[in-house]
Amino acid sequence: MRTALTNWIKKHVNNLLLIRKTPEAIAIGVATGVFFGFTPLFGLKTLLAIMVTWLLRGSKMAAAIAVTLHDVFLPILPILLRLEYDVGYWLLSNPHELPPHLHMHHFSAGNWMHWSTFLDAGRPVLVGSIVVGAPIAVLTYFIVRLILVKRAETLQKHLTTIAKQTITPCLWFNENAEEAIDFYVSIFKNSRVKGKTHYTESAAEASGKPQGSLMTAVFELEGQEFMALNGGPHFKFNPSISFFVSCETEDEIDALWKNLSHDGNALMELNRCEDRYGVSWQLMLGAKEQKIAPALLFTRDQAGRAQEAMEFYASIFEHSKITSIARDEKTQVILHAQLTLAGQRFVALESPIDQPYSFTPAISFIVNCDTQAEIDRYWEKLSVEKDAEQCGWLKDKFQVSWQIVPRMLPRTLLENDSKKSEQLMSEVLKMKKLDLQTLERAAHL
Repeated sequence: MRTALTNWIKKHVNNLLLIRKTPEAIAIGVATGVFFGFTPLFGLKTLLAIMVTWLLRGSKMAAAIAVTLHDVFLPILPILLRLEYDVGYWLLSNPHELPPHLHMHHFSAGNWMHWSTFLDAGRPVLVGSIVVGAPIAVLTYFIVRLILVKRAETLQKHLTTIAKQTITPCLWFNENAEEAIDFYVSIFKNSRVKGKTHYTESAAEASGKPQGSLMTAVFELEGQEFMALNGGPHFKFNPSISFFVSCETEDEIDALWKNLSHDGNALMELNRCEDRYGVSWQLMLGAKEQKIAPALLFTRDQAGRAQEAMEFYASIFEHSKITSIARDEKTQVILHAQLTLAGQRFVALESPIDQPYSFTPAISFIVNCDTQAEIDRYWEKLSVEKDAEQCGWLKDKFQVSWQIVPRMLPRTLLENDSKKSEQLMSEVLKMKKLDLQTLERAAHL
């Protein structure tokens, strides 16, 4: 019951945050809805709230949502009405006279249809609701306005920081991306959710996901930007791509290991674990400027190709180089190698034994591009499987999945403008390689 109520509240709050109005207009709508929520007008509450909000040039949708959210107080409605009745009676009669006893059955919907009940209780309750609701509505206005202004400032800051990272790991979940993000953000320091996008009509139709449900979310863990995608049950995580976490102390390793492995699996020694969602982590002692680094394990058909892959990637991305390689003396298998791609640290490894897994689109890498020339160049260099090309996605010759995306696409989708998002996604779904000019036209409608 509590979970259902929480989800119901979260759904309406999310709808409130998606309204494309100024913080001032939304705050006016919410405050008006809260005020009328306190009144004993029942079926007229929403209508009156919308009308008054329209006169005040506020958000009518916000007013309707606020009245609906006020229904959370339905279990204590008799107590609330009694409070309003007492306040109203005190104001309308002798201040020194205590209000007479009022039976709770007077507050049933049927009794309120009788004039006698209205004359006895309606006027005092109406006056009391105004006295109780007005200051709460005013306080709500200032609180909501402050929250929305801060949220807009934070979102703008986050949208600006998207441009700082060229390669972003993308994690493909079935439908629990939001839960996973909350889990990761609670574990790692310097972490936050930066923005969310939701399935538009066309994207929902193509994916089978509910319209309005979470599509992607951009989040940050220890300064490393990630994206999560609710894409369906098509791909599952495996250790072929994992994340190395550089820790400063043994205590930090122990704490992260305890949290990440809870309800997950320990894979082998060396502080490796698989979390409850199937994502693999390896915790290493030694401070690094980039605390979390993606690690690619070359096995099965890709076994023995780690150095070839590193040289290939370093030749494509600017500000890239191989920084270290450690091999097994007998087999020459690469046990651990580090490279920098576009200024970001990556790890490469080879397995000395055959493994039952290899690279899949469950973890891909988004390449953020500023120009069509960049998109064309990365696409030409990386893509080798025509069947894998769709909506900016591709596979390279090592079966690693990439998304070649103009920076304006996630930035615009994160603005949560429903018209722009629908137009953008409609265009994206038609494309293999993304066309920046077409998407820019769609974004400006």
